[in-house]
Amino acid sequence: MAAFHPTIGALRLPAACPSPVQAIDLDLLPSDGDAAFRHHNDPLFAVIDPDTVATDFRAAISRQADLQVLFGGISFAIRDLPAGYQAEHRVYAARRELRIYGHPSSQYFKSWATWGVHLTSLLKEDLQHCACVLCAVWRHRAPANAAVNVGLPLVPGGAVGAALAATVAREVQRAREQVAQEECVGFLARAAEVGDLAEWQRRVVHEALEKIVGGDGVCR
Repeated sequence: MAAFHPTIGALRLPAACPSPVQAIDLDLLPSDGDAAFRHHNDPLFAVIDPDTVATDFRAAISRQADLQVLFGGISFAIRDLPAGYQAEHRVYAARRELRIYGHPSSQYFKSWATWGVHLTSLLKEDLQHCACVLCAVWRHRAPANAAVNVGLPLVPGGAVGAALAATVAREVQRAREQVAQEECVGFLARAAEVGDLAEWQRRVVHEALEKIVGGDGVCR
């Protein structure tokens, strides 16, 4: 049943529908990220999990004007980070400091807002004019072939459209895989209930179910 809200007198109209939220997988974007500058298994650095990345990023720059223009003014949510980038916490005794590594200068961004400026340039496919704090300094000492090193490959229709389309395609593929998996589980579950199965056949069925579903009953 549709939601309603009162207006004048007894007149009641349908409540306004919330604006759609467009998801985009940032790992599908062309990227200048360099994974060599990220930290792995270093006790002084803690990698921030993707869900926290998405929440913190959205809270910091989801209203950034340039990004809103690129997304046509619609609400958007991000998943992952462009290839080569990683969000980390520098761990101190009494505090944690946010750092986003992966910039080809080997330096790190200190906030989502400053990194958002660089992301906007990635989305625009225009790193040569990036106004982020790291590019502004690095541009003066970048190697002669920097345009090759950090220049983005052109994507027909632009990086935003291509990444959005690829995100939708990925979600469709995941949905198809989920349906196929559920159908396979259902078939194996019915096979396990057959009374005259040989013991070796029953064992094969149960092993197949465990590989797909897992010991905790959750589909893999």
